[in-house]
Amino acid sequence: MSILWAPLVAAQDVWLLLSPDERRRHERYLRPHDQDRFASGRALARLALAALTGQHPAAVQLLAECRRCGGAHGQLRVAGKPSTRISLSRAGERVLFGYADTISIGVDVELVSGTGFDGFDGVVLAPVEHAEDAAQRAVIWTRKEAVLKASGWGLTIPPDQLQVSAPTAPAALHGWLAHEPSPGPVQLIDLAAPPGYRAALAALTDRQPRLRVLDGEQLFRTWAGSAGPDRTARR
Repeated sequence: MSILWAPLVAAQDVWLLLSPDERRRHERYLRPHDQDRFASGRALARLALAALTGQHPAAVQLLAECRRCGGAHGQLRVAGKPSTRISLSRAGERVLFGYADTISIGVDVELVSGTGFDGFDGVVLAPVEHAEDAAQRAVIWTRKEAVLKASGWGLTIPPDQLQVSAPTAPAALHGWLAHEPSPGPVQLIDLAAPPGYRAALAALTDRQPRLRVLDGEQLFRTWAGSAGPDRTARR
């Protein structure tokens, strides 16, 4: 089981790594920063999976299917590689990508400053949960979203339907209050994150996973060097 961290890159620098559909989605984002976040996430996923599958990065097919409605906006998967489970998250200037063999995983990263919004407690916290400040809210949020991603339900299940351990305690899932089937045993891990961020990983297994942390920034640098000037071509 591996995770990769990387800073955002300009969308034009990884344009050749995006599928035609992803290029259209990229153009629908109104803010350049959001365009870069979307492109950086999909590009990092392909670069990491290329090393795993032996494919050229642009040949890696990423598919998504919502567990509830079947729409193309749900959990990501790799075409032709059903045993490879993946998860992607973006926040601020950072991208986080995780993958595992056979074990469903979910990763989430959040800016601490982004979780202090009015109404957070009513939307995210279960009745027995409490957060003192934005940093603790970010811990709870990332733990819950990581579990929801790993389960395949994502945010079709309200976060307040999950109960996790107190933000000052080791990460754990204590309660699944949703009507949808429980994902079963969950290993929940608070990840080391850059200053100002919080991050978590959930794995649907009864064993503590062995986690490798890889350098996503180096993958971007290697791609920039190997792709040459054509990497910015927009078709």
